[in-house]
Amino acid sequence: MREEAEIVESLVEGNAGRNKAEISARDILELASVELGRALEASELCDALQRIESGEADAEAESVIDAATYICHRVADKMFGDCIDEANDEWSEVDIVTEWVNFNTGTPTDVAVVVRPA
Repeated sequence: MREEAEIVESLVEGNAGRNKAEISARDILELASVELGRALEASELCDALQRIESGEADAEAESVIDAATYICHRVADKMFGDCIDEANDEWSEVDIVTEWVNFNTGTPTDVAVVVRPA
């Protein structure tokens, strides 16, 4: 498994010069699994997104979304925030807007998120 910093840096580099970051299922699931302390499957993430969208989310669904959104914040802070301490990889927090896509297509591994500064 890749380290968090490696995932974030790869996403920042891959989205450099853009006003948004696109994050694939692979990266979301890898880092969210670390945050949750267990493996997160794409189908579980899609189910949680659908429950949030329908207003029927429980604490578990919210926990999954919180873990999945963590990577969005890390990438946005580094792409759009101000550097506080480069040696410790500290960046100012940026308010973000997330747009989850392809979570209800029937193919869970297609899920992705588009992150923009608010």
